[in-house]
Order: sequence, then C-alpha cells, then structure tokens
Amino acid sequence: MPIITIDGNIGSCKTSLLNFFHKTYKMAIDLEPVESWNEYLANMYSNEKDNTYNFQIKVWMDRCWIQEKSNVLVLMERSPHFIQNVFIEKAYEDGTIDKEQYKILQSLHKKTSDLWKPNAYIYLRSEPEMCMQRISKRGRQSERNIKLEYVQRIHAMHEERLAEAMKQNMNILVVDIENKTISEICAEIMSSSVYSEIASKCV
Repeated sequence: MPIITIDGNIGSCKTSLLNFFHKTYKMAIDLEPVESWNEYLANMYSNEKDNTYNFQIKVWMDRCWIQEKSNVLVLMERSPHFIQNVFIEKAYEDGTIDKEQYKILQSLHKKTSDLWKPNAYIYLRSEPEMCMQRISKRGRQSERNIKLEYVQRIHAMHEERLAEAMKQNMNILVVDIENKTISEICAEIMSSSVYSEIASKCV
C-alpha cells in the first residue's frame, strides 16, 4: 500500500495533523501507540539506561509491519528512516544503549526497512522551544521529564538527517509549521506535488 510518513520532533503536531486528516477527509492513518509506550517513555526521559534498549525493540516490533496489498493511501506517524537515524543514534550518543545493542537495533531495521519504507516523507519543522510548549500543554504523564536540551538535540539531528536525505533525492516535503493552523498545514501538504502525485494514483 502507498505510505506517506509524517515526521518531525516530539511536539511538532504529527498526531494532531494525522487526526485532522482522518476526521476531515476520512483518510487511513497509522498512529504511534503512545499509550502502550507510556512506561517506557517515562523511564527513558528520566534517563534510565536499562529501559532504552527495550523501548527501541518495542518500537521496532510495534511499527515494523508488512504492508497489505492494497491501493489505499496510509498516512503513518514517523518513518523508519528517522527512527533509526535520529532516535537510535541519539540513544547511542547518550550512552543509554551500548555498542552491541546499537548494532542489534541497526541490524533489525536494516532487515525490515523495505517492508515499511514510505513512498514519501512529510517533515514538520518546528522550533524546539515551540515543541516544548506543546509538550507541556498536552500534559502527557510520560513526557513530564523531557528537557529542552533533549528536544533541541532531536531537532538538530532531524535537520542533519533531512539534509542527507535531500542529497540522496529522497521524496521529502518540508513544512514549516509555526504560526499555521492544523488546517493550513494540511492544505499545504495536500496542494504539494509530493502528496498529490501519490494520492492521485490511489483509490
């Protein structure tokens, strides 16, 4: 099935945007199962080393699914490319996973990345300070220990991986979301050639 992923920092409106697409246009969406990750996330943001590897295995198991043979476009929250090259890299950088765990996670993603490789990527760009405001406002218990420094580094790593992806001619649309409503962000995506070229071929 055709897949477009919605990528971006924590608190960059990914879930809100996907829910808007579903509610307004009845589009198929696939959200991260955050509710089942709450305990892992709470521990990870508290910088508990023993939990991070287990969480990344959980993410891989929950998100690596074999595509159905269908022509229905699915909008999916976060791509394997950014999971692997931002969040796993950040964990290794922080020392919350060791070298052997890092190699295992990279190997798992390498073996399965083609199963859920998207046709296009939508990258929602947002300033870390604004992401922190949204994180605080939504009040998820598991996110209460997130630090601005963490969000800033995640932002920087997204930008680095984005630059690399652009050099590799990956099919990516960048949307700057500040001072825009969810409706306006949605309209910008739907009017783009990245989105329309895929959507026009789907039922």
